[in-house]
Amino acid sequence: MPWPRGQGVFAFDQIAATCTALESLTFLALPTNVEPLGPPRRAKRAVACLTYLFQPVEALMRMTRVLSALLLFSAFSLYSSASGQPTRTPSVQSWQFGATGLEENSYFGWTTAISGNTVVVGVGDAGGTQRAYVYEKPASGWSNMLPTAELSASDDGTDFGVAVAISGDTIVVGSYGGKAYIFVKPPGGWTSMTETAQLSNSVTGDYFGGTVAIDGGTIIVGAAGATINGEAVQGAAFVFVKPAGGWATSSAFDAELTASDGTYGDYFGYSLGVSGNTVAVGQPAHQYQTGPGAAYVFVEPSTGWANMTQTAELTPSVSGPYDEFGAAVAIRGNTIVAGSPQANNDEGGAYVFVEPATGWANATETALLTAPGSAVDLGFSVGISGKDIAASALDNLVYVYAEPATGWQSTSTAAATLTGGQRNSDFGYSMAIGSGVVVAGAIFQTVDGNTYQGAAFGFELTPP
Repeated sequence: MPWPRGQGVFAFDQIAATCTALESLTFLALPTNVEPLGPPRRAKRAVACLTYLFQPVEALMRMTRVLSALLLFSAFSLYSSASGQPTRTPSVQSWQFGATGLEENSYFGWTTAISGNTVVVGVGDAGGTQRAYVYEKPASGWSNMLPTAELSASDDGTDFGVAVAISGDTIVVGSYGGKAYIFVKPPGGWTSMTETAQLSNSVTGDYFGGTVAIDGGTIIVGAAGATINGEAVQGAAFVFVKPAGGWATSSAFDAELTASDGTYGDYFGYSLGVSGNTVAVGQPAHQYQTGPGAAYVFVEPSTGWANMTQTAELTPSVSGPYDEFGAAVAIRGNTIVAGSPQANNDEGGAYVFVEPATGWANATETALLTAPGSAVDLGFSVGISGKDIAASALDNLVYVYAEPATGWQSTSTAAATLTGGQRNSDFGYSMAIGSGVVVAGAIFQTVDGNTYQGAAFGFELTPP
């Protein structure tokens, strides 16, 4: 995470090496006072140089994640199965999603989503591809495939495709240009098309659309750069409820969600999820930009959605500076999972929270999921489907954990360990799970000689 300048949160007293490396990647002249704290954090501090000069929230949304991944190196076989999981050891079928018209630096696989038999893959290209791709499971089953449809914006759609979400026949695609785009499946099935409707909040520069989530008729859009009560980049999330007449272009949101303890540079809305009448929002830089982080739960009032602060705040039982708790969140039913990729000496972890019988309240985790061995930034992406939780790490791995019959418990035993793509492809940069399928993006994959064109891989988990 980059933390904004002027807060004095870094020990600006060493380094040169990190900024020199970053200069070679970005062709920018950067400050040489960055704290070297090992490869993952070194990348984070290097990105702080960018923020120190320019403060773009987009550096949070794109450069932080790309650059921190660029400084990590790993090599793994295509698939390995974790041993010792007493509840489930699935067999795995894998395939690759492709697309035509991609080029170098498309970062295909920047975002992924799944609902039923439909998968959506977005791109992180700043100026070229500007698409989201839809894949539907054939009658013969999943296999290597090209998209069923390509989705695009009718306007410029700045960074269209950096966020995607799907629920049933509705897809939401985010952009950094202050809009979220809704696509409703036509009666004849998915086809290449422009949006059905656009959502906005009539504010410029708050990065509305950088994150999106949907469940049924409820859409949540993050604006991590929003100014709240004079606090710049505190962040907000906006709720839109489907009108009786169907989705239509609108800037009239039903609710603005904020944190009661939010401060400057928290990036509330960096991650989010929705399930039924409950929303989860991540705020990974919370507490004066030092990033122990927090996640927040919002439950729809009986009178319907309205501007509100959190119902409950979720935090880890043990935390430290730059843990980035809440960098990824997911929710399904009464269970929330939050990623903390820099926790535990940069090995990371996925924190599980189960709603108490009396309803959501401030709490620490029910269970902590860690890697079977060493890991790098576990919890970079997280997902939940039924009794399965998936969490990716920046060493080309995705771990799938199965809930025991007695409920979630802390464990380092995964039901399955998935990997794919080339060495350093950053497999797992994005990840989604649903309907027994895991989809993972590998944004640095070289395809047909195109560096960083990106790829996405699917895995079908079949119980024994």
